[in-house]
Amino acid sequence: MTLRTKIISGVVVAAAIAIGAALYASPYRAVTQLRAAAEAGDRERLETFVDFAALRDSVKAEVNAAITARAMDTSKDRRYAGLGAALAGALMGPVVDSIVTPAGIAAMVQHGRARGLPGGGGSEVANASADTAGAPPPEPTAERPKPTMGYAGVNRFVVAFPVRRKGVEEGEFRLIFRRDGLFGWKLSQVRFPAASR
Repeated sequence: MTLRTKIISGVVVAAAIAIGAALYASPYRAVTQLRAAAEAGDRERLETFVDFAALRDSVKAEVNAAITARAMDTSKDRRYAGLGAALAGALMGPVVDSIVTPAGIAAMVQHGRARGLPGGGGSEVANASADTAGAPPPEPTAERPKPTMGYAGVNRFVVAFPVRRKGVEEGEFRLIFRRDGLFGWKLSQVRFPAASR
């Protein structure tokens, strides 16, 4: 192997490693940039990192599922429970729309919570449905919950915040990012912990 061939091979290997590292790090970078854009209230930059239509649909679906599950658990007559849940879900639409804003997304990515859901400002998103049913609100904490981050497939990346009530962990509130192109990622879904349902 000539010196020139060795140099070319070295450059190709170094480029492949650099591209691989950039691909792997891209969702972590997207989370950091999303947080910065949300803190700044920069809607234009947020649109780079958030699929607003998909995120609204996801939040509505999660809230409706939580309300329906809670209504079915507490209602003696399941026919009326379904109707009550449907009405509550219809009323939640505008509230959910008001949450999927730069300020609401900032709260989600920084604290794993959102303002505006039942239970008042700063309630954990994951516990919102429980708050509507009269359960005690989550304990306020001085510390931000520390999220865990990682891949959940080649095209899916999850940021998970622990959700606690009275010192007991009830699961995780998850922000789900989907790949957008080769290096891009967009926040497109949320998942409430099973304990909130």
